[in-house]
Amino acid sequence: MVRAFLLMICLTPALFGQTLYKNFEYVTVAGKIVTTEGEGLAGIRVEIFAASRGGSEVSRGTLLTNPMAVNTSRMERVSWTDTLEDGSYLMEGVPSPGDYFVAVKPQKGFQKMAIGLRIDKTRGTEYKDVDLTLLRSGEKAGFKAADNESLPLPKKLAKKYKKAQGYFTKGKWDKAAAISEELVTAEPGFGDGYIMLGNIAVKQQQYPAALDWFSKAMDAGVANKSLAYSTAQLAFAQQKFDQSLRFAKESLKFDEKDSQSLYLAGMSAFNLHNWEEADSYLDRFHENMDYAADNRNYFMIHGLVKLTLKDYERAVGLIEDAAKNGIPKNENWYRALIAAHQALGHTEDVARLQKEMKGGN
Repeated sequence: MVRAFLLMICLTPALFGQTLYKNFEYVTVAGKIVTTEGEGLAGIRVEIFAASRGGSEVSRGTLLTNPMAVNTSRMERVSWTDTLEDGSYLMEGVPSPGDYFVAVKPQKGFQKMAIGLRIDKTRGTEYKDVDLTLLRSGEKAGFKAADNESLPLPKKLAKKYKKAQGYFTKGKWDKAAAISEELVTAEPGFGDGYIMLGNIAVKQQQYPAALDWFSKAMDAGVANKSLAYSTAQLAFAQQKFDQSLRFAKESLKFDEKDSQSLYLAGMSAFNLHNWEEADSYLDRFHENMDYAADNRNYFMIHGLVKLTLKDYERAVGLIEDAAKNGIPKNENWYRALIAAHQALGHTEDVARLQKEMKGGN
């Protein structure tokens, strides 16, 4: 993808349909709009609406919201564009940080569709593969079989699910949850029911419950990159690193070079003290990212991993880069860097760093 520079964004806001905000960094969002058969749809209006900006309590969880239950009519539209011939789109100048919905304007013959997107510039300036699959009018999402083929939703369940969606849209969480629990009890393979329950838990800020419901959706066979990554984020926020690693790996099955998933997998493995696995994911993160310098924690964490694995040359470089990118030169930073230099036999560097650590010039 061609890199979008901020200067170009500022000079051409009208061209990309942007509303720019002075107190934010800006990122690029790109993806593709396709049918359930994978055919790209041209000339589709794609819009981004602000659910919140600057971070909110709810945003600590996930905005993986039921795609047909999102009401954007009262949300502020911050960006829009139309898809190209292959169904791809690109929007520049989206303010970061913030929680958003990427929505497709209602199209004749297709159902309304939207997905949640958490944007944080520390995770990158380019958000790729923000894809939406449009269902045709009358087409049902259904639940997933083991091989991820869609099955028709029983008519009786479809009516109840539609009712639950209506309650969800109106904010009647308890009623929507009661119907959804009835559905997943009757049909344990109904992944959309678990997702509905997870979304309700997020709305109620019940994040452990949300993690449980989203996990069950994936166990039911829902194959969805957004679901996998969002579930991994939920697990990581709750310090359930074994689960965050599992779901980050699931996300990587859709795109093995996805930097956000690689970073989350690496950090999860680090917290589990799985040093070699952490190193592997963080190496891949570094190889596939052009925004690594935006995340100062990455350099320090990866430097400590390299130090543990006795890759002292790389450890020195990464720990020094951490300071260049904003990590404070405190006692822990000095001790880590001194340890790497000592292992390499760099006596002059060790003496210099020890003197600096004690406050000498």
